[in-house]
Amino acid sequence: MTLGSAGSKRDFGGSRQLKDRRAALVLVAVEKRGRASGRVRMSVIPDFKAATIRSFLTQNVASGSTISTTLIDSQ
Repeated sequence: MTLGSAGSKRDFGGSRQLKDRRAALVLVAVEKRGRASGRVRMSVIPDFKAATIRSFLTQNVASGSTISTTLIDSQ
């Protein structure tokens, strides 16, 4: 499993509502059941490091599952 560069800095952009605030990092896993969604797992995480993501996946995704990702572009 490859999850990009661990610990690289990301810019979450500028919403006026988030100015001078730190946005929470939330990792979400959604079970795909055909054309519908199944169970959802969410967790606030401290960082986007590979070890953090692996821990979440180990706890919430069945072994042998196919994982599709939408990653935030790193700078």
